[in-house]
Amino acid sequence: MRAVVRSLVAMGTVGDRLGHERILLLGPVAFTAASVIAACSPSASPLIGARAVQGVAAAALAPSSPALIRTLFTDVRQRTLAITIWMMAFMGGGALGPLVGGVLLQYFWWGAVFLLAIPAMALLLVTGPFLIPESHASNSGRLQQRCSWCSTCPRWRPACGSCPPRSPAPSWPWWSPASPAGSAPPPS
Repeated sequence: MRAVVRSLVAMGTVGDRLGHERILLLGPVAFTAASVIAACSPSASPLIGARAVQGVAAAALAPSSPALIRTLFTDVRQRTLAITIWMMAFMGGGALGPLVGGVLLQYFWWGAVFLLAIPAMALLLVTGPFLIPESHASNSGRLQQRCSWCSTCPRWRPACGSCPPRSPAPSWPWWSPASPAGSAPPPS
C-alpha cells in the first residue's frame, strides 16, 4: 500500500508528460509480471519485491484511468456517470477482493490470490490499444514533475530546492470538528 500511495502523484505526472494511454498500457504489463512473480515466489524476499512493483504499477493505473475518462467523455452528464461507474467498480473490487481471495485460499494454494487480476489486465492489454485515445496534459511542467518526485519520497524534499516549503498544519482546539482529534476528549 505504501508503494501505491507514494507513487500516485509521480505516476500522474509521468502520465501527463508521456501520455495516459501509454501509462495505462505499461502499468498492466508490470502488474501482471509482478503478479506471476509473487505467485511463484519461493521466499519472502521476491514476494515483497513483487508486491512493491505491483504497488508502483497500480499507482500508474490509478491516475491514468480518471484522466482518460475526462478525455473520453466531454459531456458533463456522461462524465459524471462514467466516474460513478469507475468508482463503484473500484469500491466493489475492494469489497469483493478479500472475499474472493478467501475462497481461493480455501481451495487453491496461497499464490492463486496474485493470479486473480491477470485476466482483467490481459483484457486491458488486448482491447486498450484499440479503445483508448492518447492524451497528454498541456500544463505538465518541469517544476511539477520535480515536486511530484518529492512526494514519492519526502526525504528528498529538502534537497530538491524547487519544491515549495510545506505550510505548517493549522492548530485547532481539540473540540473543533476540523481537528484531527475530532470530538476526542482532552488528554488527561
